[in-house]
Amino acid sequence: MKFSLVTINVTDMNACVDFFQNLIGMKLQKRYPIPVGELAFLGEEDQPQIELVASSHNPGKGFAGFSVGFETQDMEASIQKFEAAGYPLQRRHDPKPMVSLAFFHGPEGIEVELVHYKKA
Repeated sequence: MKFSLVTINVTDMNACVDFFQNLIGMKLQKRYPIPVGELAFLGEEDQPQIELVASSHNPGKGFAGFSVGFETQDMEASIQKFEAAGYPLQRRHDPKPMVSLAFFHGPEGIEVELVHYKKA
């Protein structure tokens, strides 16, 4: 079995596509209407992707109890980029000596986790 995608239910597709495309740097692979709303897929071809679903059948918006993580090479620059875009740092900690984590709430309360692996 191979990991394929993470599905996020959203209500504002434009804001969410903009967030993942322009702030995170993911490529918009597909975006198209469906009978009850719209779908968008972001990520690299042939790699796990994020699927955004804006549907009249959505149970709610954003995540409940988990986050979407992205590795960054420069934690401080990434934090500044998020904050400049209007997404304040929610919390930060270093659970291990070689790992640093920072958490933000993106559009619709989606929790985004930045991960920096420090070099020895």
